[in-house]
Amino acid sequence: MEPPTTTEAAEAAILVYWDMKMCPLPDGYNARRVGQIIERKLRQFGYNGPITITAVGILDGVPERALEALLSSGISLYNAPYGTKDVARLALWSRYDFPPPGNLMVISRPPEAAVILDSK
Repeated sequence: MEPPTTTEAAEAAILVYWDMKMCPLPDGYNARRVGQIIERKLRQFGYNGPITITAVGILDGVPERALEALLSSGISLYNAPYGTKDVARLALWSRYDFPPPGNLMVISRPPEAAVILDSK
């Protein structure tokens, strides 16, 4: 992650899509802390705008307690049957609904997702 290049970008809203299939919540981890950690890291890099986080994945396999904890911490949930492809699709749509100077962050693992998102 790189720091914002302008003051406008630093203060702009931030949309985060978290690919729960490729980056699942570790067993025993307190799901309420996820949003706090993402926010802290963004602030450390100089992003100061409001943050919206959406966890994307097949939610049927996620323990109900974890889903409740995520929701209670302000993270939205999006049930997605195709996992990483759905994350990439949401991010691509966001380019139109959430234009610059808005910031888009995708938390995922496969390099293929980065290639899809980097295409113009």
